[in-house]
Amino acid sequence: MEAISAGEVLMAIAEVFVEQRAQHTIQIDEHRHQAGTGEIDDYLNHSCDPNCALVFDRLELVALRPLVAGEELSFNYLSSEWDMAAPFRCGCGAAGCMRSISGFRWLAPAEQDALAPLASPYLRQRLAAERTKA
Repeated sequence: MEAISAGEVLMAIAEVFVEQRAQHTIQIDEHRHQAGTGEIDDYLNHSCDPNCALVFDRLELVALRPLVAGEELSFNYLSSEWDMAAPFRCGCGAAGCMRSISGFRWLAPAEQDALAPLASPYLRQRLAAERTKA
């Protein structure tokens, strides 16, 4: 209903954890996922050019840039899941749209590197471990 400044905390996400990934979970580590709770955060849309990001250590959603009143909030689902429980075709319309949203692990190395600043600490650690093995 009003303009939002870059960096502003938009919402806290409930700390309800489960072991298995599902359509509305956020991966915290290999066997810990923040569960869908039916709250508004379960219904945030994906965008390959998001206006929000998750701060994983505090489970908060923050604005990446100034937002105008009425602008839809979105975050990049690929920043929060190694392997999506429910992959989908993206139609966000962003210039750099990934088209297929299957999980961070399925991105090309250059795409992983570009998304890494928004990715969860777990995804960054897992990526480093995978690249060390290769």
